[in-house]
Amino acid sequence: MTSLYQRNGPDVSVVVAVLNGVRTLERCIESVEAQTYPHRELIVMDAGSADGSVDVLRRHNAGITYWESKPDRGIRHAWNKALERVDSDFLSFLGADDYFAHPESLARLVAAGSDDVDLVCCHVTLVDKDGKPQREIGEPWDWDHMKQFQRVAHHGMLQRRDLFNQFGAFDEEFTVVGDYEWLLRLGPTVKAAFVDEPLVCAESLGGSRVMLREALGQTWKIQARHPEIGSVQA
Repeated sequence: MTSLYQRNGPDVSVVVAVLNGVRTLERCIESVEAQTYPHRELIVMDAGSADGSVDVLRRHNAGITYWESKPDRGIRHAWNKALERVDSDFLSFLGADDYFAHPESLARLVAAGSDDVDLVCCHVTLVDKDGKPQREIGEPWDWDHMKQFQRVAHHGMLQRRDLFNQFGAFDEEFTVVGDYEWLLRLGPTVKAAFVDEPLVCAESLGGSRVMLREALGQTWKIQARHPEIGSVQA
């Protein structure tokens, strides 16, 4: 049987969730359209924006495999709806204020993988609203570190589609750190690769204290679900 990497390369679905993101959405879409990696598609789940985001989607209709503009229950719900529409080999999730750092980003992520790799992650550059770099986040996958808090950057990460069949979709309860909850389900045996360079940019607007408290509370609840971690240990 021909493997994914023996043929032209795996298919990748880039999923973007947006709500009233007209200021940054076009930059995100254009960064996907500029990717040199050919075996990709773009799915955009808009939550009923009223700020002109839909006009952006219409302008880029030819480069988007599927998009919709319907109210949803938040970003995890948007991602889960997208999961129902894709059967590609890998998925990559971006927010409307995220974007690929350069045209080779997706190709380098794919090249770092192999047929037995489940995740491919990289460094992510946090930028301000003017695109000025602030700092980098994202480390290689390490289970001991992940049990403490999320060390890998989820922005743009390649995630094998079959993992969602095995471990389920995103839990909508965790509105702030739902990606961390899903990643912890994978456990210590997941096989991950890492690209030691910033391939994705993410706009950092600075979290409020309320948001920080919510993230910490959700993280505690997530870790408490795992006997091998336990909220007190973490």
